[in-house]
This record gives sequence, C-alpha cells and structure tokens, in this order.
Amino acid sequence: MPRNEFAVITDGPGNLAFLRPRGSAGRTESVLDASLRVTYAFPPWRGTTVRPKVYLDLFHLGNRRTPVRLDDVHYLALDAGRIPSVPNPTYGRPEVFQSPMSARLGVTVDFGTIN
Repeated sequence: MPRNEFAVITDGPGNLAFLRPRGSAGRTESVLDASLRVTYAFPPWRGTTVRPKVYLDLFHLGNRRTPVRLDDVHYLALDAGRIPSVPNPTYGRPEVFQSPMSARLGVTVDFGTIN
C-alpha cells in the first residue's frame, strides 16, 4: 500500500496536510495470505437419509503478522511560518497488523428428502 507523509494543521478544511505528494513516502510490505478448507463427508447413516459432513477451515496460513497500516502523521503541529515543528514520536510505527492464523471446525448435517 502506498504511504503518505502528513502534518497536523488546525486551520482550513480537514486536519492533515500532505508534506509530500500523495503516496510518495514509500510502500508497506507485501501481504501474503492463504486459506484452506478440508472436508470429509460421511456415508449416510444406516437406513436413513442423514448425511453428516465435517470440515476444517484454516485461515491466514503462513501469516507473518505483517503491518498493513503505519502511522503516516510525521508532524503534530506547524509553527507560525507553516513549517512542521513538532515531530510525532510514533511516525512510521505499525497501527494495524495482518490477521493472525486461525482455524474453524464445523459439522453440517443434510437430512435429505423424506419419502
């Protein structure tokens, strides 16, 4: 994702001003994401139309917990000459990370049609 570099302003519309052209302050790391579903369908139970199915979903396999959003506010104030003056101590630090690996185990039951 392209990054920006902002300064906080107190006058005018909005409260952030671009210090560089939009999206020109670098890029975040690439995000790799893979998910997998494994399903097993049991045969119908003896003499019935009931067919259970078990599944396992694995989300975000191989996740590196990559930051997906960083703090782009570089300065917290402008001085009287509209020069950035108060550096943001959290500039460039991660704010949001890629979702962690997770799993879901489920069962579905198909009752079929009743004759």
